[in-house]
Amino acid sequence: MTCQTLKTAAILMKQKTFVSLDILKIFRNITARLTASISKIKSGMRMHILSKMEDTMKRSVANISDVDESSASLPPRQR
Repeated sequence: MTCQTLKTAAILMKQKTFVSLDILKIFRNITARLTASISKIKSGMRMHILSKMEDTMKRSVANISDVDESSASLPPRQR
């Protein structure tokens, strides 16, 4: 190999390394954005579930307070 060929090979290797590093940076950036988006979605889902649970509990308490005390003395249903 000539000296010029070695220099050209070294330049190409550096360029490939820079390209690889750029691709790695892009990949890490995309991964970080996806992770942040997934975290937001999970947080939103948790808040939605908690809100639904709260609504259900409020309805249950309202239903319990609406029950007539006289209905508690009725005989059980026949099967």
